[in-house]
Amino acid sequence: MAKHRSQLALLGELQDLGKASEAPAAAHTFWHALGFGLKEFADDLRAYVHLKNALLFPRFL
Repeated sequence: MAKHRSQLALLGELQDLGKASEAPAAAHTFWHALGFGLKEFADDLRAYVHLKNALLFPRFL
């Protein structure tokens, strides 16, 4: 579970960096797509960690 916490922490840092930086106007489409993809990845990772910790691991302990 420590591995998941560190992955989520790194993901949070990456999201914070994305919020702190302002994209150039010409790169708007790229940055928008990158932000959308990162949010989707973050949601998937959080769902995976929850599924693994709440449903799968307790069955084997």
